[in-house]
Amino acid sequence: MVRSAAGGMPTLLALALVILVVVGYAAAHPQGNLAPNPSFEEGTAFPQGWRAEEWPDVSITWDSEVVHSGKRAMKWTFPVSPSYYGCAIPMNVLASDPIDVDEDATYQLTVWARSASIDGWSAALHVNFRVLDSAGGLIGAIGDLPVYPGSQWKSASITVGPGGERSWLKGTAKVSILLINGAEGQWGADCPSQSLSLWADDVSFSLAAPRPAATPTLTPRPWPTPTPPPHGQIINCPLPGKWALAYYNGPGASLDDVQAACPFPIDAAFRIDRDWQLWRRYFRQRPEISNLGRLWNGEGLLVLGSSSLRAASHDQTTPQPLGQMYDCPRPDMWAISVWLGDPAAAIEEALATCLTGVAAAYWIDPYSQIWSRYFAGRPDISDLKTAAGGAFLTLGTRP
Repeated sequence: MVRSAAGGMPTLLALALVILVVVGYAAAHPQGNLAPNPSFEEGTAFPQGWRAEEWPDVSITWDSEVVHSGKRAMKWTFPVSPSYYGCAIPMNVLASDPIDVDEDATYQLTVWARSASIDGWSAALHVNFRVLDSAGGLIGAIGDLPVYPGSQWKSASITVGPGGERSWLKGTAKVSILLINGAEGQWGADCPSQSLSLWADDVSFSLAAPRPAATPTLTPRPWPTPTPPPHGQIINCPLPGKWALAYYNGPGASLDDVQAACPFPIDAAFRIDRDWQLWRRYFRQRPEISNLGRLWNGEGLLVLGSSSLRAASHDQTTPQPLGQMYDCPRPDMWAISVWLGDPAAAIEEALATCLTGVAAAYWIDPYSQIWSRYFAGRPDISDLKTAAGGAFLTLGTRP
């Protein structure tokens, strides 16, 4: 009996260690739906765990008449008004409270949406993540999942993390789910005569089911293991007196604060808002006519280099590839998109990482100032072959 009891001790210890490991993993990776108040049922004046960014012209309210499940859903109501550039689409953000995540784990986000069509226009939902570090500081934003629901409830999903459709930014510790209204109109349609409505309900954010192990192959990866580019600088700086398509990598900052890494000052910079299709501008030492505002991680810019030379504050490092096109264009709209991936990748492969199609892409050679072009399905008139340029002026495919 004594020998039997003594011999059983290692087995009991091993079992205890296994239980501790399992409990520790479960604690570090909570199961179930992590989205706060996912059906928007709880709260008094507004859903608990969510807040509106309070942008003008767009109301976000509870709705008890149009719901996907339960008794309540969220409703956006907004006008689409004529402007100098066509039809202006105001936006408002419904943001969740921060959710703790593990950047080494993969999560799936699913949301249901519904809209109503008026005069050839229909509301759309855009889903993003605001990415925060462990202290709650902003790192950037990822996701960009468009949902075009129509008059019936429709769901859309995106996976983020290792093996997912998107990758977490380095240092990700918390995320806030962002639900943003948008709109799509038929080609040539006038602005709608009434405000548009959009509904969202039943948000699900949880650990994704593990993917089956891939069958080993002898084909090498076309680029190294993803690592982020250096933070806080302009990538692809312009030459003096010449234009370039550049992009910013780092936390929110002004162009004045971060352009010191470029060997030549940037005299002018332009960024296109891919939703409003409005150009924002920056002119060095001319704040009274500049409205570019703060730069955010991954934003593309059309920049003009100054002819005055200065010493760079530090060496500009070539970013390591990640294998993803960021800031992709909305359907039938323009954007400055940024490729973080293998420079030798074919341009059509890089653009294929966008969730929505890209009809055309342009890149300007910073030396010759000659534009190269790519048109989907038209290799006979396309001379932009690779994604080596890093940043591109892109046009979304017409829906």
